[in-house]
Amino acid sequence: AQDAHKNISSRVDFKHVQNLLKAELLKQGIDLQPEVGISFIPKENTPNSLDMYMVFNTPGFNDAPFELASLPLFPGDVFNGNTFIGVSFKSTTNFVIKQMAGLMALSLFITLLIGFVMIYTFRRMLSQVKLHRMKNDFINNMTHELKTPIATISLALDGISNPAIKNDESKFNKYTSILKEENKKLNNHVERVLQMALLEKGELVLDKKLVNLKSLLENCISTQQLQIQDKKAKVVLNATEEVTVNGDEFHLMNAFTNLLDNALKYSGENCEITISLNKQGEILFKDNGIGIDKNIQEKVFEKFYRAQGGNLHDVKGFGLGLSYVKSIIEAHGGTIELKSEKNKGSEFIIKLKAQ
Repeated sequence: AQDAHKNISSRVDFKHVQNLLKAELLKQGIDLQPEVGISFIPKENTPNSLDMYMVFNTPGFNDAPFELASLPLFPGDVFNGNTFIGVSFKSTTNFVIKQMAGLMALSLFITLLIGFVMIYTFRRMLSQVKLHRMKNDFINNMTHELKTPIATISLALDGISNPAIKNDESKFNKYTSILKEENKKLNNHVERVLQMALLEKGELVLDKKLVNLKSLLENCISTQQLQIQDKKAKVVLNATEEVTVNGDEFHLMNAFTNLLDNALKYSGENCEITISLNKQGEILFKDNGIGIDKNIQEKVFEKFYRAQGGNLHDVKGFGLGLSYVKSIIEAHGGTIELKSEKNKGSEFIIKLKAQ
C-alpha cells in the first residue's frame, strides 16, 4: 500500500487534479466543489481476496451521499494494478434548485395565470347569467307595467265612444281624466327608462339652478297624495328651515318621488313615513315598512335589481328606481345611504351640499 501510494503520488498532483476538475465543471456551468478520491487495487489480488487501498481523498469524499463518477486513472497500466479516480459531491440539491429556478418560476407564473383566467372566466359567466336573468325579469315587469295602462286607456276610449257617456258630461269628464292619468303613467314609464339609458351613457344634462328643498319635498308629497290616501298612510314632513341647493329641480323631484313611492309600496298597514330636512342639506326618508335584509342592502341600488326578485307583480316596478335615485344624487355631488332591518323599516339618508 505504501509503495502504491508513493508510486501514484509521484505520478499525480492531487491538488492539481482537484483544480482541473473544478475548472472543467465551471466550464459546463456546474458551480460545485468536487470531492475527489483515488483508490488502488493491487494486481496480486486473488479471486477470494479483493484489497482496495485509498491513496488520496479530500475531507468530504467519504461523507458524500453518492458517487457521481468512477473511472480508471491509468487505463494502460495493466502490470501494476488498477488505479481509480472517483468524484462525489456533498450536496446537489441547492445546485439543482438554482438551475431550475427560472423554469420553476415560469411554471408557477403560467399556473397562476391559468388559475386567474379560469376564475375570471367563471365569474364573468356567473355575471352574464345574472345579468341575463335580471334583464328578462325587467322585460317581463315592463311588459306588465305597460299593459295595465294600455288596457285602461282602451276601456276608457270604448266608454267615451258610447253615446250615453258622450251626453253625460260628468261621466265624459271622468273618462277623460282616466285617459290623462294613464297616459301620464305611460309617459313616466318610458321617461324613466330613457333617463337611465342617458345616465348609463353619461349623456344626461342637468339644468342646475337654486332649488328650495322644502318646497320640493312638499310638492313630492302632494303628487303622491292619492296613493297616500289609498294606503291610508301617514306622511310627516319635518322641515322648519328653507334650504336651497344648486340642482336640477326635475330630476331631484323624481328622485324624492321614487323614494316616497318605494316607502308606500313596501309598507303594510299603519304605514308611517317621516321625511326630515336639516339646514346642512341632509334629507331623511324613514318608514316602518318591511325593511331590507342586510345581505342584499348593497344590491338595491343596482340596475334592474328587485328585492323580491323575479317576475313578481304584487309590488310594481322595473328595478330602476333606486339605481336612478343614486345616480341623480351622485350627479349632484351628494351621497345616499341605506339603513334597514328586516321588519323594522328603512332609512334613506341623502346628503346634498346646501347653498
